[in-house]
Amino acid sequence: MKEALYRTFTRSEWKTLEKITLPDLSLSELTRIESLNDRLSLADVEEVYLPLIKLLAIHIKEFQTKNTELNQFLKKTDKPAPFIIGIAGSVAVGKSTIARLLQVLLSYALPALNVELVTTDGFLFPNKVLRKADMMDRKGFPESYDGRRIIRFLSELKSGQTEIQVPLYSHLTYDVLSDEKQTLIEPDVVIVEGVNVLQGNLKQPFFTTDFFDFSIYMDADKGLIQKWYVERFMLLRETAFFKTRIIFSYVC
Repeated sequence: MKEALYRTFTRSEWKTLEKITLPDLSLSELTRIESLNDRLSLADVEEVYLPLIKLLAIHIKEFQTKNTELNQFLKKTDKPAPFIIGIAGSVAVGKSTIARLLQVLLSYALPALNVELVTTDGFLFPNKVLRKADMMDRKGFPESYDGRRIIRFLSELKSGQTEIQVPLYSHLTYDVLSDEKQTLIEPDVVIVEGVNVLQGNLKQPFFTTDFFDFSIYMDADKGLIQKWYVERFMLLRETAFFKTRIIFSYVC
């Protein structure tokens, strides 16, 4: 019988796998990680994410050992390129919260490493560009992102560039920030999170996945995703959208 190309686990099976041992993580720390209506529990961390962190730690250590040995063989003294994790999934499925959680847990588990998080929202074309191209109603789809800039960023990471600037996005003004950047300095692990980050763009000669060392796709029942999306939208109506209206009124 041909061996399966993948394995599936129930939660009860997965939680029995080996876990990374971490210092106590409090509910207050989890609350700071949560995004909008996303909810985390210590049970989720213990049963789902600590085994995943152990799996990631195995891959990261193997990756670093291989790169160190290659540098020694090639007589190179450059710092090895970072290990890149891609996280994708539907809108409102919890990508941002889980990406932040993984960054925190990996930083606890591998304290000697510099773990950075980058969201692809900053690589969206600015609103003025989307309006000019009559693409505002396609915002968030693959064609609304600056694919060349994303590939250039990932290429810089994998080439071992020591300092890289990344564009930022504001969910308050609903646009790319022209005068603010995120600076990555010699990262060891980089988590790249975005709705389309595992989806290819046929207009580009390379795929983002060509640069990833580990990929995570988050999914949920369609009914749950719809429920979470509506809850998020209603919450934004009471918070960020309201603040945005005030800012726009002031500018006008």
